[in-house]
Amino acid sequence: MEALKSTRSLVPAPITTNDNFWDCECHDVYIHHKTHLECNQCGATREEQPDSIQHELLEYCEFIEIVIGGQHVRLMYDDIVDFTEVN
Repeated sequence: MEALKSTRSLVPAPITTNDNFWDCECHDVYIHHKTHLECNQCGATREEQPDSIQHELLEYCEFIEIVIGGQHVRLMYDDIVDFTEVN
């Protein structure tokens, strides 16, 4: 039996990132808003870490807590979608 050749490209799809959020080194809660400069758990800083991957941000985050003007603000899933579409 002759082997079938695939006509599909083996080049992976590009990864879309979101520069409004960044990932720290933690295994569980690792997505931070850009206003959060340092992770309190692992000590990673925004400047040293990559932007968050968009599909992880939208699929796995029920909410994200950010600090604005010294106050903690909790963004729910719908707010994140709106926030990323506008900015």
